Amino acid sequence: MDDPALHDDSPLWDEVTRLRRTGRAAEGMAALEERAAADPAFLDHPQTRALRALLAADLGDARLAAGDVPEAVALFERAVADAPRFPDLHHRLGVARLRARDPKGARSAFEEAVRLAAGFAAPRLELALLEARDGRLGESLDLLKRLGETRTPAVRGEFERGLARLAEADWEGGGAALRRAFGVEGGGVDERLRDIGTRLADGRSGEALALARVLLAAHPQFPDAHLALALVRRERGEWDDCAESCGRALELHPGYHEARVYLAEALLRRGQRGEAEAQLDAVLAAEPAHPLAAALAKTLRRTPLAASRAAGPH
Repeated sequence: MDDPALHDDSPLWDEVTRLRRTGRAAEGMAALEERAAADPAFLDHPQTRALRALLAADLGDARLAAGDVPEAVALFERAVADAPRFPDLHHRLGVARLRARDPKGARSAFEEAVRLAAGFAAPRLELALLEARDGRLGESLDLLKRLGETRTPAVRGEFERGLARLAEADWEGGGAALRRAFGVEGGGVDERLRDIGTRLADGRSGEALALARVLLAAHPQFPDAHLALALVRRERGEWDDCAESCGRALELHPGYHEARVYLAEALLRRGQRGEAEAQLDAVLAAEPAHPLAAALAKTLRRTPLAASRAAGPH
């Protein structure tokens, strides 16, 4: 799914990323741990720790689906420790803690997710549901109505049903309806992302494109859904659309470095060298060892200006 030429300075990182995107997180984690055993300094790079965090979270999703809630919580806690600035990881930790009947811990995780990404609807919804469960129904309904004003529910009827069920103290039914209304059920999203990655890796870009469109229609507020579509467009050489999807992901999560690097690549492919450099500078200022950004910057430096459109890093 990823082009090795884009980041040939870090082939292991590239391979592990590919394994993760194709649903083989356990293999990716084993590869990272083997390298770390031989070279402990390998894990000093923030981007390596971030990748390990994503792998741990994927393994946590699998354990949660299998009903092993304590192990899932431990894996999500490990993920958050490695990548504390990723709001989605805090949200997933909160969900796991809810399953573990730890509402206080869940609240803490959801609050941190919102602190990191104020526009992230999923943890804001969960906080509102926790308010209702704690007997503060008025505060909960107020939070939900404000959320409905800022994030229009995909299904207005479900939103109204969810509010009505909460008013009747039907926490489970109300919560399920509200999650459907905002398209933040969560379950199945990561599986569909992996399915998109697998089909791209198999050369089935048409199928991957169809799946990415469906996923995005259901979850327009998920940065990962926009990036998934961007990566499909990238594979197909549709650089304008790739840049647009990366931009949407960054609107939702400005700190999403991977999306910014792929935006830079798309801009370079379109001949917008200066804009590409600016995007890479932003990533490297925050993460100097970012493998994707460093490799693309190296490619850009050795690419003559006139050849930028034809000789991008793909």
